[in-house]
Amino acid sequence: MPRKSLVSALATLGILAGLGGCASNGGSKDGRLAFEATPGTVTAGEILPPVTVLVQSSSGRSTKSSAAVTLFLEANPPGATLSGTLTVNAVRGVATFADLSINRASDGYQLAAFSPDRAPAVSDVFAIAPPTGALVPATGSPYSIGTDPAALAVDPTGQFLYAAAPSGLYAFAIEDDGTLSEIAGSPFTQGGNPTQIVVDSSGRFVYATNLFSAVISGWSIGTAGALVAIPDTSGTAFAPRTPLVADPTGKRLFAGGAGVGVVAFTFDETGTATTAPGSPFATPSAPLAMAVDPSGQFLAVADNFGYVKTFGIAANGTLTAIAFPDAIAGSASTSMAIDHTGSFVYLADALAFGIYGFALAGDGSLTTVSNSPFFVGSVARLGLAAHPSADFLYIVSNNDIVRSMAITSSGELAFFFATPQLTDGANTAIAIDPQGEHVFVTSNGPATGEVWVYEVVP
Repeated sequence: MPRKSLVSALATLGILAGLGGCASNGGSKDGRLAFEATPGTVTAGEILPPVTVLVQSSSGRSTKSSAAVTLFLEANPPGATLSGTLTVNAVRGVATFADLSINRASDGYQLAAFSPDRAPAVSDVFAIAPPTGALVPATGSPYSIGTDPAALAVDPTGQFLYAAAPSGLYAFAIEDDGTLSEIAGSPFTQGGNPTQIVVDSSGRFVYATNLFSAVISGWSIGTAGALVAIPDTSGTAFAPRTPLVADPTGKRLFAGGAGVGVVAFTFDETGTATTAPGSPFATPSAPLAMAVDPSGQFLAVADNFGYVKTFGIAANGTLTAIAFPDAIAGSASTSMAIDHTGSFVYLADALAFGIYGFALAGDGSLTTVSNSPFFVGSVARLGLAAHPSADFLYIVSNNDIVRSMAITSSGELAFFFATPQLTDGANTAIAIDPQGEHVFVTSNGPATGEVWVYEVVP
């Protein structure tokens, strides 16, 4: 359902009272605004061409005003955000916005301009296009880390990258062009041999499961990305390489136990985690892969019997099994991802040499997508990462190949015709930044572990 016009909403609240409404309905006694230039079609996340707003007299004549002008999204899809400098002072009657960007691809965008005591204006309609989804190697890649890297995580701001290896957590600052700079003190150690890592939705804490201990280790993130250890969280014994996921909307963690289902945690302002009431929550067998949908409503869990179960997530982390038959997949799941709309669940399976796809309904039930599983090659281990705002899925296998696939409207996967990217070793993990600009891959290179960086082509 289209959202209510921002201009109409503000008028309803009385914010525009006395301003004369939109410019198309006539100006106020002190003047009006008008868009001189509106963006053409650009790619999601890119800087828009400069947007200019004229501060005019009531009759539409030019002025020399230095009034402050503020921009909003007037019409936009759910989840779209206008970023950049949103309020500027006009110079001789012209307000120029030079660093705007919009994070979601869609048609039907409009901008609204406001200035005190002047009639607002609404721009012409324009579109934001999705990126192509293809990958190209970033300058400076790869970056050396410890041998046998196992997992990757990017913080919600896209500023920091963390890679897990037996020698600890390697921390990097991410520059705008994808260049990585290792943070002082890296690698950070605690627990023992981290195998899965996540960053919480606030970007304040990192958590890891460990190969040699039944605890979840935690760190707080400093302003420069450095990690400071917080107390370990004991729980029901975790299996080696147990899955670990964070709720993207709240302070909840979920970890798979060895034959005991899912252990849920909540954490406080210090990052200290507490086991949620009712944990562990039963699954038919030991969990192998998990993912939380973007809305934070559902947790999907694949186990080593080949079942995929969904749970509803309560505010306190308690899980409620969805009362539908479990979906059926392979019994060698290695990774799970949910698309940016929360409509499709994808599960990599080593024995099927491919990816199972399921449609995720509003009630949490799963339905197998046509032509699932999707064959991606005779490889043993697969990792998945879904683009945060476009219909693309990125895949690594334990050879040296990094693939891009398009997600169709029905949830089926289609290969890009672009040549797959190559690392120089066996790949182990994949992650994408929240802006959808860079994909990161860990691999075992000829002499050491490596982090590869790829740019998502706009």
